[in-house]
Amino acid sequence: MSAEKYMTCETDGSYNLKLRGELRYTDSGPFDNYIQLRILQDIQFKEVSVDLTESTFMDSTNLGLLAGLAVYNLQKNGSRMRIYLSKGDIAVILDSSGFNEIAELVFQDSDTPDSDWNRLEAVSNDNNLRKTMLKAHETLAEMNETNKTVFQGVVEALKASSND
Repeated sequence: MSAEKYMTCETDGSYNLKLRGELRYTDSGPFDNYIQLRILQDIQFKEVSVDLTESTFMDSTNLGLLAGLAVYNLQKNGSRMRIYLSKGDIAVILDSSGFNEIAELVFQDSDTPDSDWNRLEAVSNDNNLRKTMLKAHETLAEMNETNKTVFQGVVEALKASSND
């Protein structure tokens, strides 16, 4: 398997994302940039789906970015974003975080050849990373009361560190 963690394939306002391997905040810059500069700016946006079938770990920053994307999809077209995944730890994390309320979780194996995907690349600095982490954790905290309890301390710490 290649080292690319964030891949995309898009057609006429429909976005398909493939996230794979260990998804950590230190690698999330390209993902956040793509969401902010491409998906959220597309006036012809129709839908987004995410393939997590090859993901083995997802930290809370990536989880929050995914939640923000699901909320955006729901607000823009009234339907829940599809997330394709295998049974395992990531399915448990999504379920316990309340993703079943904002996304359709579809269990299947990955079947899309790598040749269909484009790799996301971008350079991110520490300030952008801090903003990404803050926004992602705020999104998670806003999803439900359980998440608010879990992530509010992280949000407050990130806000305090950005004032330094």
